[in-house]
Amino acid sequence: MVAANVQPHSDAAKKVLERFKNLWKQATFEAGIQWDEEGDAEGAAEVVMEEFGEKLRELARETWGIQEAALRNASFTKRNEG
Repeated sequence: MVAANVQPHSDAAKKVLERFKNLWKQATFEAGIQWDEEGDAEGAAEVVMEEFGEKLRELARETWGIQEAALRNASFTKRNEG
């Protein structure tokens, strides 16, 4: 099946995409989280950090190192010494 005449910037498309995102959040992080009528989570970050925080930090250290090096060398972080 191929979608035709898709208008990804329409209000309807944005609304459906936001709903899909919220459903994914519910399916992924459901335990211990309160959901409002729009499907937005309250307390999701806290639950994730309590359960997986140490593992997330461990996995992210390499990425943060790469980002730090890139920011140190980025032109917009250099002082104008002229």
